[in-house]
Amino acid sequence: MRKPPTRPGVVATVALIALVCTGCDAPPASETPTMAATALGNAKRDARASEVVAKLNDSWTAGAPDESLTGASQQARLWASTVRRNLKALGVENVWLRFVGRSAPSGQSPEGWFVGEVEVRWTPEDGADPSRVIVSLRFDAAGFPVGEADTTPTAEPFPVWLSGRLQVVHERGVTLIGVRHNPDFDKVRLITVRAARDVRAALPRRQPVVTVVVPPNAETASRLLGSTRHDLAGIAAVTATVDGSDHRYTPVHVVLNAPIFDALGRRAAQFVLTHELTHATTGATTSSMPLWAAEGFADYVALHDSRLPLDVAVGQALSRVGRSGALRALPSDSDFAAQGSGLGRAYEEAWLVFRMLADRYGHAATVKLYLRIRDGGSLHRALGVLGLNVTSLTAAWRDYLEYLAAASN
Repeated sequence: MRKPPTRPGVVATVALIALVCTGCDAPPASETPTMAATALGNAKRDARASEVVAKLNDSWTAGAPDESLTGASQQARLWASTVRRNLKALGVENVWLRFVGRSAPSGQSPEGWFVGEVEVRWTPEDGADPSRVIVSLRFDAAGFPVGEADTTPTAEPFPVWLSGRLQVVHERGVTLIGVRHNPDFDKVRLITVRAARDVRAALPRRQPVVTVVVPPNAETASRLLGSTRHDLAGIAAVTATVDGSDHRYTPVHVVLNAPIFDALGRRAAQFVLTHELTHATTGATTSSMPLWAAEGFADYVALHDSRLPLDVAVGQALSRVGRSGALRALPSDSDFAAQGSGLGRAYEEAWLVFRMLADRYGHAATVKLYLRIRDGGSLHRALGVLGLNVTSLTAAWRDYLEYLAAASN
C-alpha cells in the first residue's frame, strides 16, 4: 500500500500488513584540527572550501586520483575516494560541483568544523536528463569536505553516491544498492530479483533496469528522499525520482525504509517490492494519472499470481459493500491519503478495477489500457478503446463489487 505523493516525483508504499561516510560523525582523535587551521577566518575558509570543491569536481569528472586533496586529512581522503568508487560503480557521469556557502543555522564547531551547502549536478545514467540538488556537507577546519552533514533533511534528495560506502549488485532487470551496511541486504536481493521477474512477466515489452536502494536506517532513507522520518512513518518503501523532480526522463529509484520493510514477512515484502517495481518500471512516478490507476495497477501486478483468498485480499472493500453498498465513484486521490481511515479499502477497490478488466478483457488488454492512461492522454479516449467511458467503467466496477460481496457470504 502507499500514500499519495507529497511532492512531484514521489510514490510510496505504506506497511499496513503483517511490513556519509563511515566514521564521519566526529573527527578522529589523531585528526584534531590544528590551531592554525581553526584560526582561518570565515572568508578564507569559505574560499578554501570553494577551491577544494572545484578541484574535486575536476577530479571526479575525469575519474582521476584526488591530487586535489594534497594536505588533506586522512578522513577527507577516505571520503573523497569512497565517492569516486561509488561514481564508477554506478556509472554516474558528468559530475559538477559548486560550493555555495556556509549553512547559517549550523554555524561552526569550536574546532572549526562547519556545514557548507554544495550545488551538485550529475547525469544519473546514459540517456538521462541531468539532475541537480543542493546538499549539505561537513567540512573540516581546513576547508575539506569529510562527509554528509548530520542535519535535518531538506526538500532536496541526497544523491546516493555521496552517502558513504556502497555495495552495488547488478541482477537481471534491477540494480541493488546497499548503503553502508544492512544485515538484511542478501534477503532483500533475493526478494528483489523475484519481484523484477514478476514485473517483467506481467508487462509486454523490454523494461528498463530499476534501482532499489537499501539504506541501513530510517534516517538515511529520509535523507536520500529529502523527507523526514515523520513522512516515512508506517511506510515500507518509496519510489521517487533521484532528484525529486517530475521530469519524465529522470531516473527513479525505490528506497526501502528499513525499520518497516525488514519487519515484514516474506509474502508481504514480496508484495511491496513488486508493487514498487511496477511503479518504477512503468513511469508512474512522473505521470499525472489518477491514483486509482497507478495504485490499482501496481497491486494488480503484485497480486497477479497470488493465491491469497479474495475475502482476505479485499476484505475491507467487501465489508463496506455489505454494510452500505458499493461507492458511487472510483476512489479519489484524497482517498489514498495516509491519514485516511479508508486507505486500505481504497487500495482494494482500485485493485478490483483492474481485476475486473482482466476478467472481462484479458491481461494484455488491461495492461495496454493502463499504459494509455499512464501516457497522460484523455481518460475518456483511453477507455474508449474497450468501448468504455468513466460512467460505464464505474457502473461495471460497482456491479463487480456487489457480485463479489454476495458470493463471499
